[in-house]
Amino acid sequence: MAAEHAAVGARGPGSFHVNLYDCVAGLDPETLDSEVRIEVTAAAPA
Repeated sequence: MAAEHAAVGARGPGSFHVNLYDCVAGLDPETLDSEVRIEVTAAAPA
């Protein structure tokens, strides 16, 4: 989730890195609750 937000304003790998730190630091419970996506897949056979 933070990486998706960071990628929006990134102009390259350096600005993405900085944006990612900023986005992670700005996460709050409300944002996590509203944007979380959980994908359930079948487990591979053992």
